Amino acid sequence: MYTLTAAELTARISHRKPSKASVGALTRERVIAEARDLIRAEDTGALSIRKLAARLSVTPMALYRHVADKQDLLEAVLAQAIDDDAICDHHEEDWRAWMVETCVRMRQSLMLNPEILTVLAETERMSGGELATFDDVLSHLVAAGLSDEAAAKVFHVTVSFTFGSLAFDRFKTRKLTGKKLPTKKELAAAHPAVARAARHLSAPLSAAEFKAGLTRILKGF
Repeated sequence: MYTLTAAELTARISHRKPSKASVGALTRERVIAEARDLIRAEDTGALSIRKLAARLSVTPMALYRHVADKQDLLEAVLAQAIDDDAICDHHEEDWRAWMVETCVRMRQSLMLNPEILTVLAETERMSGGELATFDDVLSHLVAAGLSDEAAAKVFHVTVSFTFGSLAFDRFKTRKLTGKKLPTKKELAAAHPAVARAARHLSAPLSAAEFKAGLTRILKGF
């Protein structure tokens, strides 16, 4: 029977692949960060505990020590993304100017974290981070002299415009599947108004245009 020498044993151990536990301590923060990366790359439909565990080189059961289920994971992803940006941490004397800046920051956050829009469509309930942001905005508007009703209307309209502008930009970039793209001549014949405005419709809303649009909206309050 052949017996390994101490030197041979040491050499074999040093060439072993690192164990799953040695890759890095698994924490809730690491799980959430990896989930965000997965959603950015493949969308929420691709997110599953099993797939996330494979990306982290751990067993699915190891993830359940940090998240209760997929819903808990989605809410955590959303909360982390919201916490990353100080959306309401700024100071303008006029409440309209403050609201414009808040929405500008909100839009920038959504652009930098595209997974937020996707996760919002999937989550079944609001996270604490969302509610905290909503409360900060409404409290500021009320402190500026607006009634609860007026503050709610301002919040609803401006946030809808913010989310809607990004959703429309994403809508415009969709590809026609299973269909041949119409030529300019065919488009002009079938949809003349769209054809005339095509160059303007295809361009995403610039930051200046977004800010100008919000300013015009808020003049109505």
